[in-house]
Amino acid sequence: MASKLTANGVYEGSRIILPEHREAYQECRSITLTVFNPFDDEELRGVVTSIDKPNRRIKLVRGDEDYSWPKIEEIIKASL
Repeated sequence: MASKLTANGVYEGSRIILPEHREAYQECRSITLTVFNPFDDEELRGVVTSIDKPNRRIKLVRGDEDYSWPKIEEIIKASL
């Protein structure tokens, strides 16, 4: 039986990343994330530069020195 983590390993083992989101990550295109907030859902726009698999979060760069680390389980919606 082959391993789920073949080729690039980041996407083959994950079931939540759609092909268009994988392409946006590889091409460094800007995406919009809707992230859960107890008071009001927050919309973040930026480029995913890193995926921290052990801590289940992504690095979303929104400017030169502006970035955030939203947790994957807090992401409600992702769009290009």
